[in-house]
Amino acid sequence: MDDDNDVQIIGRMSKAERLKVFGDVVYTMPIENAMKHCEKIKEIAVIGRDTGIAMGHEVIYCVA
Repeated sequence: MDDDNDVQIIGRMSKAERLKVFGDVVYTMPIENAMKHCEKIKEIAVIGRDTGIAMGHEVIYCVA
């Protein structure tokens, strides 16, 4: 986060980021690719946040 409280996503460690959501494995790239077909979406990044509980990750969408 910068001084203006903006977050810039500049890349990812892996193109096959794997998340576990309610016991199911979810990959970020298919979600991003599907959402890119929406004409009002210019850029998208899907990331996960570990919830720290058994249900797994919370999926977060960053859309521009």
